[in-house]
Amino acid sequence: MERDSGKNLEREKVLGTSGVAGALSLLAELHALGLRTIVICPGGRNAPMLQAIEACAHKWNFEVLSFFDERSAAFFALGRAKRDLAPVLVSVTSGTAVAQLLATAIEAHATNVPLVFVTADRPREHRGTGSPQSMEQVNIFGDYAPTTIDWQEGEALPNWCANWNRRRPIHINLCHDEPLWSKNDLMLPSLKNNEAGKITFGEITTHFPDFKKPLVLIGSLQADEVEIVKTFCRWYQAPVLAEASSGIREADMPNMIHSADRVARRWLKRGEFDGVIRLGGVPSWRLWRDLEKWPGPVVSFGRTQWSGLPGRGLTTGELSSWLGGWMKTGVKTNLQSEFHQEDRIVAEKREKLLVEFPHSEAALVRQLSIQAPPHSMMYLGNSRPVRDWNEHALFSKQFEIQENRGLNGIDGQVSSFLGHARAGIENWALLGDLTVMYDMQGLWALRHLSTDTHTRLVVMNNSGGKIFKRMFPSPLFLNSHEQSFKALADFWQMTYSNDLHIEAPHAFIELLPSNEETEAFKDHWEKL
Repeated sequence: MERDSGKNLEREKVLGTSGVAGALSLLAELHALGLRTIVICPGGRNAPMLQAIEACAHKWNFEVLSFFDERSAAFFALGRAKRDLAPVLVSVTSGTAVAQLLATAIEAHATNVPLVFVTADRPREHRGTGSPQSMEQVNIFGDYAPTTIDWQEGEALPNWCANWNRRRPIHINLCHDEPLWSKNDLMLPSLKNNEAGKITFGEITTHFPDFKKPLVLIGSLQADEVEIVKTFCRWYQAPVLAEASSGIREADMPNMIHSADRVARRWLKRGEFDGVIRLGGVPSWRLWRDLEKWPGPVVSFGRTQWSGLPGRGLTTGELSSWLGGWMKTGVKTNLQSEFHQEDRIVAEKREKLLVEFPHSEAALVRQLSIQAPPHSMMYLGNSRPVRDWNEHALFSKQFEIQENRGLNGIDGQVSSFLGHARAGIENWALLGDLTVMYDMQGLWALRHLSTDTHTRLVVMNNSGGKIFKRMFPSPLFLNSHEQSFKALADFWQMTYSNDLHIEAPHAFIELLPSNEETEAFKDHWEKL
């Protein structure tokens, strides 16, 4: 059973029909699409895939990484696919192991990541019988894996490559009967020429907005979009509120907003803007939520598939040529000096608060942005870390910001961070305490990093759940605790510290903010 936007996939004959031969054919096809990393969670039913991987990994230059927990494995693969801009395969056994992949499939679908979920299954006749480790696996990811293939030994494999655009996850369900391990010599199929190339998006052809007093919001951008967006923002001169993940916050632009979204929200409420232009991904600012009920026009452009606002439009496509055309034939705005004067006043007051409350969470985030070297990879976890960094981190350094903002979940954050990590730079993560507890086993992936890949895992331990304290007047939302993370660091043989100044291959840094100073800072900050 195959589906791809309701279209049947054409079947064709491939090398052999045994489980191992079918797996080898799939791997050969994926190699041509750029696959080089394979994450495995060994089990009995996915033995044919593991045997195929073992047979071809060296000759086909596959990196094979083993995990014991499927959820952590999938989130690590998500980070690696985003880091390398290439497909990553995750192989798991049948049954509930498959269900562990759902959260990652949702995140990958929301952020255009080409994950390949290869799940093992028992023969189809076992479905609906309650036989051991048998369940309904086909279409388990629903819309989050638009291309799904259900293959059983003895059948021809479908021609699935042409139907996968590598901007969504794909689910390949392989039904195997016993014996699960082949005793015959394996014949490797011939590799095709690498057909992957760059994942392309269409051209934007819509007219340029003709706002007179707009606000520009910049969400996450791909590396090849940063320079053209910087150039456009300097030319356009409208106030720019940029996410840290945009990569443009450090640009020398007189129209960059420095007071977070405080002044922009105030101006929006007063009706000072006649339109909002968003470039890139969906922003995390509170102001974006305010726009849900704002009556003015909001237009969004970029490679994302999501408008991020109910009832608002989205134009998907390449920004480069479109913004270039705008600067040649479109109209720019005038620099709003009154707005930026107000922005500077609020930003200066915020600086004084950070000095006045040096042990608040906000001040510790600022210290982290000062301590981390320029050009470090900084992975920001949900929910408070990414917001605190956007509001309070230093602007004068260039960082590579990574995050999982598709669904804003706290699951799999440690695993995704380590999937992003690479040699040659410092790799930092800023995560909340409950977030780290939720993915403690994710540190297993440290063994898969090269010896010259260094990591700094920073956990903001505020004793649990403080993000909800101001939102809901009930202690039920506070998962309060008195846990220390030293034992966890020792378990995974990481160097533990309460200080950001530390030298070690893998450091676990536990920051202990003052809850009193944090509340005092927030009180003053909200009144600005």
